[in-house]
Amino acid sequence: MSATCVFTPVVVEMAWPALSALLVSSLGTIGYQVAAGGARAKNEAQRSVDIEVPSGSELAESLGEEEELVLERGGVSVSFKKALDGRLKACASGNGLSEDELSRAGREAVDAFLQSYVRERVSSELKKRGYAIEEERLADGSIRLKARR
Repeated sequence: MSATCVFTPVVVEMAWPALSALLVSSLGTIGYQVAAGGARAKNEAQRSVDIEVPSGSELAESLGEEEELVLERGGVSVSFKKALDGRLKACASGNGLSEDELSRAGREAVDAFLQSYVRERVSSELKKRGYAIEEERLADGSIRLKARR
């Protein structure tokens, strides 16, 4: 017997240290590195695009507004931080790139993070309930999890 589940990511109940570690590891798999100094350099000539993180992405209230993580790859910086409304906010920025290019790069980064987040949460919950987890990465970038008792 098998089942296919589609999980809608909801980023809740995760403290900033765990969230930032997951961001670094998931974006590291697609070539991003933590920006030197950890914060985005303010540059007036630099174009930036806000990337929507799905509406259910509210963070734990324990996060402070000053917490921000910036990752870079090939001239693109993607920053993640808590917005004033408590949601995870992502912003892609870079010099010499169109809004469309920045939007694609930012969406790729957000998608990589959300995939890792959902995989981590599902695996953790299944293990708590006594399941053994087998993970398979498919050619299209998706992940297949098999749970057995």
